[in-house]
Amino acid sequence: MTGFTQFTMTLLFLLGLQGQQPGTHVRVLDYEAPPADIHKLVDAADLIIVGRVVDNAQRSTGSGRSVRPFMEHQVRVLEVVKGQSTAAPEQLVQVCQDGGSVLSEGVREVVDAQAFPLLTRGETLVFFLTRNTACNGYVTTYGPGGAYRIEGSEVAIPQPARHITAFGNAERLTLTDFLAVVRAQVR
Repeated sequence: MTGFTQFTMTLLFLLGLQGQQPGTHVRVLDYEAPPADIHKLVDAADLIIVGRVVDNAQRSTGSGRSVRPFMEHQVRVLEVVKGQSTAAPEQLVQVCQDGGSVLSEGVREVVDAQAFPLLTRGETLVFFLTRNTACNGYVTTYGPGGAYRIEGSEVAIPQPARHITAFGNAERLTLTDFLAVVRAQVR
């Protein structure tokens, strides 16, 4: 994150905290943009699935001022696009996502992942996942650049991933076209 970006985010955060209760500490996350080459995104992912969020729970790691809240999502695998693991259709995989809030030592610790809205129960997405032993599951590869919400028969391309050349700056692709682009890169 550049100094200017961090300064801007801090300023916006402070302006947004007016009216917040004392004892609230908020961290705003910034994610690395995915590579412009779809092949590199596919290679970086250990597992690529189409899945539906069936459950989620607030969790935290650390303690005191170093506590960090995150969401733990249970995702039902609908289709495996890449990867060999226990992930098979109808099985569950655990996907962790930074975000949420937790009370620690009288201070509310909040992680605000503005660029990556928290996943909700019932959503269906194409997930590019990277194994993460700290959460005993997976995290999305490149944060929001690894989670593509399916809306009807289309895939919504998140803002951080629209520069990926294979997507042609599109905001949406049909699910069929999106998966064809990804499958063409899987070895």
